[in-house]
Amino acid sequence: MRIQLPVLLLSAAVFGTATGQASVLTFGDMDCLGQGCYGISDPTAGATLQGLAPNAITLASSSFGQAYPFTPDPGDFPGTDTIYVGSVQTGAHDGYSAAPGRVNGPQVLTLDYSSLIGTGQSLSTLTLGIAADDFQFPALGQPFTAMVNGSVNAALTAQLNTFNLSGPQVQFFTIGLDPAVDSSSQS
Repeated sequence: MRIQLPVLLLSAAVFGTATGQASVLTFGDMDCLGQGCYGISDPTAGATLQGLAPNAITLASSSFGQAYPFTPDPGDFPGTDTIYVGSVQTGAHDGYSAAPGRVNGPQVLTLDYSSLIGTGQSLSTLTLGIAADDFQFPALGQPFTAMVNGSVNAALTAQLNTFNLSGPQVQFFTIGLDPAVDSSSQS
């Protein structure tokens, strides 16, 4: 599965339920950009981590502020804990967009969840968890578009454009994806 997001993504997780078993794969880490701003809190608390119907969205009960700037950890899952701007830009709108280490988007993550599916099993639900940081469409008026396997995902796009996470703030959320999103290769 390829997830294309023009975002600063802290971590991503695939929560899948294969017929007869539930499994979770985590891509990235929950260290809040290496700053530990979650403390002893669970940043996923309140969000449904498995079994969401396609396009259903749940939000964690808390968001978290973190310091800016930060230095991405080169050991993290590729594409996470990185400052992205939506595309090539020439002007700055906030601190992230002016960061010297920013990367022009879109960000593309390839998440292989094939290990969730054993021999003779099929995937019955697929839930994607994202810790999104500093999305500010309501304040800055610059919309985001999110794609899964090259197709715009309207529910994911709408959720990202609803966030006003200035500060900066990070908010974990989950979205159900159609399990057939990548049925040809199961990845």
